[in-house]
Amino acid sequence: MYRSLYRPRLRPHLRVTDDGVLVDPLPDRDVQLSPIGQALVRSLDGHHELDEIIGGLVAAGHARAEVERSFRWLLLVHAVEGAGDATSATVDRIARGQTRLPLAILDGARFACQGSGACCRNYVLGPIYDDDVERLEALDLPAAFPDLQAPYFLVSDGGDRHLATVAERCVFLDAAERCRLHQRFGGDAKPRICRLYPLEFHATISGLRLGDKGSCSRFATSARSGRLLDDDLERLAPLLAGMDHELHHPIVTVDGIPCDFGIALAFGKAALALARLNHGTAATTLAAVGEGLSRLRAALASCPLEAGEPDRAVAKVLASPSGWSAS
Repeated sequence: MYRSLYRPRLRPHLRVTDDGVLVDPLPDRDVQLSPIGQALVRSLDGHHELDEIIGGLVAAGHARAEVERSFRWLLLVHAVEGAGDATSATVDRIARGQTRLPLAILDGARFACQGSGACCRNYVLGPIYDDDVERLEALDLPAAFPDLQAPYFLVSDGGDRHLATVAERCVFLDAAERCRLHQRFGGDAKPRICRLYPLEFHATISGLRLGDKGSCSRFATSARSGRLLDDDLERLAPLLAGMDHELHHPIVTVDGIPCDFGIALAFGKAALALARLNHGTAATTLAAVGEGLSRLRAALASCPLEAGEPDRAVAKVLASPSGWSAS
């Protein structure tokens, strides 16, 4: 299952704490290692051959299958040099601010505010950014709203600012469920979070992914008849540019098999490519995607223990999604 001359090395930026936690500071993730995992990572110095490392742990009383499973896990989460090098290099550049993320919008995604006012109630209305505060403080709010009492912003226990509320309603929400800021000063006067909600974004290695998270009370209407997000970029792009975008790159599971998030992103891209072919019914397309997922899981569960894996195993499954079909 592995080449005798393979000398694996743990990525140099990773560290293991005294209590056996593997820490990856670039995508800011950590995981508790098993005793076998701890022994493995301490041996991955690039000088010892894999069969020697595994043989030593087997001789110490560990089951070979468990040792191999633990090393495969390290490959799947790209903790070892030679596993997911391209993905790891991209994570490194993004985490260090050396790469600007493109905006990635799902084809056909739509949104337009339906004016329900539900988003202005029963939420923590923030975070509020410095430019939001400066913009609102430049307005004569006391004269515009003499019935309101300052402060208009509050600070949470975590230090984030948010709009003040009364009876779990935004102080600027009127009895007709309309924003008084918008009515008096226009939509651009509102805080950034108000102008973006319910759109959410995730900074991933494939781009800054933007979409409607479905929490709007009028989602069913907006998703069908709202404005295409692609057509709303002139408004959205400046709002997104001024916000903090922490890279989202966790360890995920593919049907119970842990792996690097880059593998899941690659599978999602292949599944979307299959859907765009528009072959067959929605049910047959979903069945094909499910078959593709099953093949990916099998490939991850049995990928060879050698340099270049799991990349080759994943690439083989994702090379032709049009060939996925229920067996």
